[in-house]
Amino acid sequence: MGAPLGTPLVVTAHLDTPAVGVVEAPVMLDAPLSWAAAVLAQRDGSALPSMTRDMVMDMDLPLVRWEEHGTWGWCTSQAAVHVRSWTAVELRRKPATGPMARFTQDRRHHTGLGPHKARDTTVAAVLVDTMTWHVLATDRTRLESLLSVVTHVGKHANIGHGHVTRWVVQDDPNPDGWRDRPMPTPGATGAFRAPYWHPSRKVTVPA
Repeated sequence: MGAPLGTPLVVTAHLDTPAVGVVEAPVMLDAPLSWAAAVLAQRDGSALPSMTRDMVMDMDLPLVRWEEHGTWGWCTSQAAVHVRSWTAVELRRKPATGPMARFTQDRRHHTGLGPHKARDTTVAAVLVDTMTWHVLATDRTRLESLLSVVTHVGKHANIGHGHVTRWVVQDDPNPDGWRDRPMPTPGATGAFRAPYWHPSRKVTVPA
């Protein structure tokens, strides 16, 4: 693969609440950027195609694309996480009454007992000063606009974890910094662009 053309930038998120799931697996910046692009599209009244098990839309991001071994992704490194200390947070696991309703005609759900009852769960978290990514950008202004929509990173953002106080975008003297990320290798299986969790993203690279 040749050297992609773009503007090398360093993107830094400053956090002030414990973050969950940011050190257990690589965190690439295209995931929150794709979410932000979808949010802005919906605000503008754009109709996004419905997500199915077999198909999910690729949002147009202000990043250069790389192509290798028959697949492609966005030029963003995994996050370098500056951890101050390890901690734990409690989550309230509520019973999934909506999905449960599909399997019964009863008007009430008996959720006081058994494995589906509400409970408190403790999960590992980290106190993070900063998370930093290296990217190749095609449009710095639009990149900063998308970042302004992203208020949290990591899991359980809906209850305040991984809160971002500010984003800082700076020039990057290292044009190859974005390569610090999982890349496809012959014979390996993986997901290489957002949404990483979606079944259609998992590809097996020919050996």
